[in-house]
Amino acid sequence: MKLTDLAFVNQQLAGMIRNGRPLEGALQQLCADMSKGRLKNELTALEQDLAAGSPLSKAIEKRDLPAFYRRMLQVGEASNDVPGMMLLLANYYNRLGIVWDKLKTATFYPLMVLVFTCGLAVALAKIIGDIHRGMLMVDTEFGPANAGWIQFLTWLPIPCVALMFVFVAMIVWIGPVRDRLKWTFPVSRNLMVAQFASSLALLLRRGCSLGEATKFMHELEGDSLLGREMGVWSKRIEEGVLGYSALGEETRFLPTLFIDMLEQQAMDLPKGLETAAALYTQKAEHQGLWLSLLIGPVGFTALGLLVVCQICPAVMYFIVWFESVMVI
Repeated sequence: MKLTDLAFVNQQLAGMIRNGRPLEGALQQLCADMSKGRLKNELTALEQDLAAGSPLSKAIEKRDLPAFYRRMLQVGEASNDVPGMMLLLANYYNRLGIVWDKLKTATFYPLMVLVFTCGLAVALAKIIGDIHRGMLMVDTEFGPANAGWIQFLTWLPIPCVALMFVFVAMIVWIGPVRDRLKWTFPVSRNLMVAQFASSLALLLRRGCSLGEATKFMHELEGDSLLGREMGVWSKRIEEGVLGYSALGEETRFLPTLFIDMLEQQAMDLPKGLETAAALYTQKAEHQGLWLSLLIGPVGFTALGLLVVCQICPAVMYFIVWFESVMVI
């Protein structure tokens, strides 16, 4: 589901609840106007559970919605301010969704180029192979003695493109690999830092202490890289470490600049976190823009090299073969 759609839904729900409408009635009205999709299905099921008498904290836990969203709604219910929490979540997911949508747009084009490249490589290999088999092999410079390397160059791009597909599949399907790569590439790394800063700021705005917020993030993230780091932070806070530079001594993935910003804004940590989130979001958008500008030239250059790699040896062989036939 799109995060911006989730943000819009929460904004609408918060407005209807504050106007005196119960949550299940607001969900029913909102779902009636929504188009079909995963978000509508989940909200419809949530409305049915609430109408059956299930409390929000239990009903939301069964829904296939972001874990952070589910937990924060539970916090909102415990503090008796569900509409206020929904508004905070709406702003949070709206900012997050816009940035992730830009990143997805930037990566969609290279994936399409990869698919097209794979199809082109297979088609060229088959066509050149058919021509190669149909020609009369003559004992020339590019005759039977060199036929092997011609076939090798013709089919070489296929395993290369296949390895790229394997790499993409690992990112999509293998959680630890995906988690590691999110903190490796500059664009996604900055987005993860911005998302973490926004999440922590939201928790602190709701009255959590830093220790409670880091413990919450540790439980939420589980065994991910960020989850393990938050486990270290939570443990060090329990031991009495309060300086952010000291908390970040064992940090492997959160940038030093981010820790320094927290140190400078120690008197108003939520504001400092929001400033950091805005800064890293801006950096990610800037890097994403450059990435989108570079993808086109790089993609077409790679595609051109692939075509040359496959066609050039076959063309050279064909020229020699044709000259031999003409001499005969």
